[in-house]
Amino acid sequence: DRLALTDTVIESMDEGLSVVEAILDDAGRPVDYRFLESNPAFEKQTGLVNAIGRTAKELVPDLEDRWVQIYGRVALTGEPIRFVEQSVPMNRWFDVYATRIGAAEDLKVAILFRDVTERTATEQALKEADRRKDEFLAMLAHELRNPLAPIAAAAELLQLGTLSPERVAQTSAVITRQVGHITGLIDDLLDVSRVTRGMIPLTKARIDAKRVVADAVEQVRPLIESRGHKLTVHSPPATTFIMGDQKRLVQVMTNLLNNAAKYTPEGGEIVLNMKVSGAFVQMDVCDNGIGLVRDLAASQLGLNREPER
Repeated sequence: DRLALTDTVIESMDEGLSVVEAILDDAGRPVDYRFLESNPAFEKQTGLVNAIGRTAKELVPDLEDRWVQIYGRVALTGEPIRFVEQSVPMNRWFDVYATRIGAAEDLKVAILFRDVTERTATEQALKEADRRKDEFLAMLAHELRNPLAPIAAAAELLQLGTLSPERVAQTSAVITRQVGHITGLIDDLLDVSRVTRGMIPLTKARIDAKRVVADAVEQVRPLIESRGHKLTVHSPPATTFIMGDQKRLVQVMTNLLNNAAKYTPEGGEIVLNMKVSGAFVQMDVCDNGIGLVRDLAASQLGLNREPER
C-alpha cells in the first residue's frame, strides 16, 4: 500500500521526475547520461518525448556539456545538488534537485525539476528594468545640474540692481530658457514608462544648429569663466537648419563643453568649431588639456542637415 501511494504521488505531481544513468568514458569521465525512468510531468516540463532508454545527447544533440558534468559529478560523488540553469537548445530554464540513488557503482541519479522559464524571464525583466531606471535617473540627475549654473549666475546679476533695462531683459531670458530646459528634463523624470524602459524618445524638429551651440555655451559659460578659460566659437555666418531633438543636442554639446572646461588646466583655451560638410553639420570641441586616448575621445558630433528648400 505504501509503495502504491508513492507511485500515485509521483504520477500525479506537477514537477518532472526522472532517473538517469551516468555514462562514463574509458577514463571515468562523464560523457552523457541515459534516461531510465520518468513520470508523466517529465514530458510537459522538458518537451522531450520517448526519452526512456535514450541518452540526453540523442534527444538534444546540442545540449550543453555542463548538464552532463553536473549529473556525472552527482553520480560519482554522491553529493546532491540544487541549482537553476538554462538550456539554450531546449529554450528553457530549470529549477533542479539531483541526488544519487541506489548503489554507487550503478551511477544512477534521481532528478526532480520544474520548468521555470516564465518565472526566470519575469525576474530578469524586473532586474533589467531596475538597472535601466538607475541609469536613467543617474543621467537625469547629471543633466539637471547643467542649467543651474547659468540660472544662479543670472540671479546674482539681477541682485546687483545696476543692470540696464536691456541687460535685465537679456539676463531674464537666460533664466527663462534654462528653466524651460529643466522643465523638459523633469517631464522625462515624471514619465514612469520611460523610467522603467530606460528610454528617452527623440523629438525631431527643424532647428537652428547655431541655437543649439548658443544654448550649450550659455549653460557652461559660468564654469568656463570660473576657471579662467578662453572660449572661442567659430560658426558659419548663415543660419544652418538641421533635423534633431533640440533638448538632447543641447545636452550633448553641454557635456562636451563641460568636459573640456573641467579637464583643461585653469586659464586654458577651448574652441568650438561648427561647419557644414555636405549633408552634415559637424561640431568639434577642442581644448589644450591633457586629452584622452583616441578610443575614448568623444569630441565630434555629426548631424544630418536638413536639405534646403
